[in-house]
Amino acid sequence: MPSTSTALRVIVASVLAAALTPPQLLAAALTPPQPGRHALRARPQQPGRHALRARPLAAALVETAGLVPDGARHVSEDLVKKTHRFDVSLTEPLGLTLGEAQAGKDTCVYVKTVDESGGAHAAGCRAGDRVVATSATLGDAMWPKSSIAGVVSAVRSRLQLGNQKVSLRIERSLDDDEVALAELRSRESVKERWEVELQKPLGLTLKNVDGTPTVAQIKKGGSAERSKGRVRIGDRVVGVESAFGGRMYPVTTTKEVLAAAALPTPSISLRLERDVRVGPWSGLLRSDGDDDEDAVAPRDRRSSTQSQVQRDIGDALNVYLELRRAQLPATATASLLLDRCTFLAKTYARRASSRKAFRSGRGDAQDRLDALLQTLEDAEVELSAKFATNAVSAFVSVGAPKRGARLFERCARGDPGHPRPNRRLLTAGVSAYARLGRVDQAFAAAREATTEENIDTRLGNALLAAAAAAKDVRRAEAVFAAMTRAPSTEPAGADTGARLMPSFAPQPRAPPAAPPRALADAVTYRTMIDAYARAKRPDDAQAVLERMRTEAGLGPDRVASTALMKAHVEAGDVDAAERCLEELLEAADEVMERTRVLVAKAAAQSEDGEAPKALLGERAAAYRRARPDATCWNTLIRGYARTLRWRAAADCLQRMRDAGCPPDLVSYTNVATACLRADRPKEALRRLDELERARAAAVAVTGPGGRAARRLRPNVVAYTIGCLAHAKTGDLVGALLVLRKMRDAGVAPNERTCAAVLECCLKAGRPSSAMGLVEEMRASGVREDVVTSTLLLRCHLAAGEPAQASRLLDEMEASAVDGAVSAVDGQRGKRSRRSTAPNLVTYNAALAGFAKLGAWGEALDALDRAAARFAPNRETWAALAGISQDRSRGHDFLHDALRLLMRRDRAVGAKAYEAWLLAAARANDVDRVDALARARADGRLRIVVGERGARRRALDDGVRLDTDGRLDELEAAVLRSRRTSSAVPAKR
Repeated sequence: MPSTSTALRVIVASVLAAALTPPQLLAAALTPPQPGRHALRARPQQPGRHALRARPLAAALVETAGLVPDGARHVSEDLVKKTHRFDVSLTEPLGLTLGEAQAGKDTCVYVKTVDESGGAHAAGCRAGDRVVATSATLGDAMWPKSSIAGVVSAVRSRLQLGNQKVSLRIERSLDDDEVALAELRSRESVKERWEVELQKPLGLTLKNVDGTPTVAQIKKGGSAERSKGRVRIGDRVVGVESAFGGRMYPVTTTKEVLAAAALPTPSISLRLERDVRVGPWSGLLRSDGDDDEDAVAPRDRRSSTQSQVQRDIGDALNVYLELRRAQLPATATASLLLDRCTFLAKTYARRASSRKAFRSGRGDAQDRLDALLQTLEDAEVELSAKFATNAVSAFVSVGAPKRGARLFERCARGDPGHPRPNRRLLTAGVSAYARLGRVDQAFAAAREATTEENIDTRLGNALLAAAAAAKDVRRAEAVFAAMTRAPSTEPAGADTGARLMPSFAPQPRAPPAAPPRALADAVTYRTMIDAYARAKRPDDAQAVLERMRTEAGLGPDRVASTALMKAHVEAGDVDAAERCLEELLEAADEVMERTRVLVAKAAAQSEDGEAPKALLGERAAAYRRARPDATCWNTLIRGYARTLRWRAAADCLQRMRDAGCPPDLVSYTNVATACLRADRPKEALRRLDELERARAAAVAVTGPGGRAARRLRPNVVAYTIGCLAHAKTGDLVGALLVLRKMRDAGVAPNERTCAAVLECCLKAGRPSSAMGLVEEMRASGVREDVVTSTLLLRCHLAAGEPAQASRLLDEMEASAVDGAVSAVDGQRGKRSRRSTAPNLVTYNAALAGFAKLGAWGEALDALDRAAARFAPNRETWAALAGISQDRSRGHDFLHDALRLLMRRDRAVGAKAYEAWLLAAARANDVDRVDALARARADGRLRIVVGERGARRRALDDGVRLDTDGRLDELEAAVLRSRRTSSAVPAKR
């Protein structure tokens, strides 16, 4: 049964959906709640399948698992309630603030905040800990405490008597991973069972030990000695082979074993049991040596990671290998080994997300997961479905879904040593396919592995998320329809998704005892709203939100409303997104208004005339859950950025503060992006300055490790926006200062940062400075992509270095060839931004740059390379039209370019052809005009309107002109000039 605190939070939150009447809410609101965020986890829970009984103090599993702070003394633990207690010794200044809350019928004192400079932080206290006792005024006794006044009085009395330290008894909650670690640490030995067939004479002596026949001696020359270690002294005989049928039956005395051995058979089969010690296990509590990992040479990184993973696994691997060499099954040891490896996989993934250097953390986690799998494969350990599921999920969470999908595919194929996918493993595999965009494979795997009985909500939501990520609305709608129907009420002929997933098809069966429920939950509706948002269909998203309220009885929550806002933003309707935000604000205010009367009634019924503090805290918590959070506001700001409404985006920051939602890092960067898109770089820099001031204020209050300070810590996106803003103003010095701040903050630049600095060099008129910056970024590990390579090409051309530019273009072409070969070999997917293969933007820049330097051959070669791979675009025609203005070689080059495009069977923009006609007219090059006019007339030279909206803008006194007609007139005018010049007699 859920605790009263859980019921209270559910009831107060449901006011938003108007699901309860005020009297019902009042009855529940008067129930005492649990304490704060960390203390809430200590509520009583029913023991589940993996729950442990409360252990005595001697066990001290939590202490051996390293979960007790250094210097603290372990007191007790209760793994059923998921709590443990320990004593800490504090020195002045203590540096902590306390709060008081209801815990069932009792009051408890909990730690609200911990100052990093105080004694509490040094002793290992953290927010959410509960103070259950303090040291006595005199002596070493501990006095129980249940109020802040009692704790403060005891501490003051202790310190006033001249004591330098005061002790507090702390009760701390354990999460599921910590409980699992404590359980695994307790299993230092396992019981292995196997069967062995021994020829007579057996050559062993048995005696009863603790009621079990045990091998006491192995005689020389006997069958037991020749068993190659399968029989040892201390092994217990737990079963013998029956004389009839060859079945094993249990034995408990040596007489039963001797009776079986006395039968007239040449051999006897025994079932033996042995205690196998696998030794203690650290469980990867600390990241020892991680700080030095970056110093390892790349060629030694793989072997170093392999050895580190083997140390993480512990002695269980060696014990397993020893048993296998003795030809023992080692089933129990393998189970424990896989349990430990499962915990390691989850730990690697969790640590990757908390690393300061996010990229290196994820890369290290990927390498360790690979090494973990390779180690188990080398040891020929048959993987369990639990381990495979957690390994696939870990690969997905650390950004390596392709490796997770490969592991799932090996399981689906039934490769040796790999389990057949169950429902959880299938769900993990579908999530990996979803990250890769392989929606077809996700649905194919689900069709092969599922039946009607093992389909569940998690798997359905994973399939729905895969379809939504791939923007496959048709599949998403089919899955959503299947998950939202009740199997017993399905109308005939409805689309249940059976075409895509046969498991969703209704099957004839006996009437169930209870009415069947639909599979859909709140996540299902949110995912479907997100699918419509990606497809820019806000009306359908709104309809799903209404169904969530009316059909499913799930009050639309903040997450669903945010997804609807995203749908409006994607469709370009920012005003509708703002209306959604206003509705959320009104709903949050309604929560406060509807609970105001209830709080007043509770105060009237109390003895002191005041409402319980816990009730007021729950009311405030319900308001925080209902009001728009930073994600809602950031969605709206992103909509303003797309529509270039930078002022409205900037105003959102103050509106967030007024609504009680402090802006986070994404808020500031989104506003700065809106200013950049609206060509307001100085405003963007002002928003980044606001970000720095806000973080400085947060650091002053909570310290650099506080939650508020971490939410405002600038990342690579923020610094890159700063570089782009300076690039737009041509302030190279400002961009370099941003890079220095970035380096001092320990944030590694990426490709976009490099591109922003290169663009700043071009804008500032200092292209030669770009080369040194590129070398520095290469040394820092930044990989070049097509954008940075194109900007570097432009810098070479702007610096008057055509030879270097030509060499760089050749290198980019070579990378394109290598990429094509890799794609054929299956080593690479579709072409991405990280590729350095030149695109049309690169060739257009080379065309214009070479022509400006007078390198006409290189310019024509760049156009030829571009035409061989791409169809020229508006920028290509604009570059050619600009080249035509060169009076020395412009019209000759443009003529060669037009003939090249005609030979490549590429269309020519009307703008470029018109520029050629005008340049030829100035040069009186009538013969070539006549030749190209004939080519256009017979279709060999194709002309297109290359500029968007050119037809709408080609007006003459309000009359629309046809492009072909205008070109005909220009050609005729040039050709008439030849006839006119030939009709005029030459002067004598």
